[in-house]
Amino acid sequence: MGGCPPSKSKETNRYSCHREILEDQWSFLSEKLEKNPTMYEMKIEGSSATVGVILHHFYYLQSVPPIKSFWEALELLKVSHQYQIPKLLALAVDTLIEKMDLAESTQLVKLYGLIHQLKYKIQIFYKLWQVLVINMTDRIVNEGNRFDASGSILCVESFTEDGCFRFEILQGLYHDLKQPWDAELNDEEKTKQIHAVQVMSCFKDFVIKRPLNSQPPGLAQLGLAYVCPCQASSPHRHPARFAALHLY
Repeated sequence: MGGCPPSKSKETNRYSCHREILEDQWSFLSEKLEKNPTMYEMKIEGSSATVGVILHHFYYLQSVPPIKSFWEALELLKVSHQYQIPKLLALAVDTLIEKMDLAESTQLVKLYGLIHQLKYKIQIFYKLWQVLVINMTDRIVNEGNRFDASGSILCVESFTEDGCFRFEILQGLYHDLKQPWDAELNDEEKTKQIHAVQVMSCFKDFVIKRPLNSQPPGLAQLGLAYVCPCQASSPHRHPARFAALHLY
């Protein structure tokens, strides 16, 4: 590697970010990278702040830089889980919990999509999931039936990723809210949870029963597009679509 950073790879911003953060320390850092094949090959997809946290963790004795935003903590969660860095994973979880009340609703959906299938496999994710579900329940109840309102949890944009509607995430959240996952909920909290489930059910109807020409991208390909009686004379004409109506 020498004393100068390599050119930026099209696949990752790791080298450009390394230089941006530690310009005056590149000779020292390049030597460390050469001796650490894992770090050398690590592809850190995220902001320069996320790269900085990873580098400080590996190469410096002082504490890592503070995580300034919910989004940075979310990036760190993904990277530290991918490369199995327990200390940074714990930092990311603590920061996400601390900053959750100030996070955008769409960011909470992104976080839920990352951890909902891992909550019973990784203990620290279960801790984060519990706090997240409570926060999302409160927001769903407060937002009410204002479906597709900009910035709300229950809008098509929140569940759309890479141009495709992630119905499995919506379905997962709906089932999580239906489960009596916290035995210590008081009556008021249980009532709120029931209300949130009802609102979620209405939102699923809202998404599935849209006219075909206004369905979220990717939904029809899953066989979840709604066909009303005037559009088809028999369920056998579109069996997958009619079957989808029994999913909720």
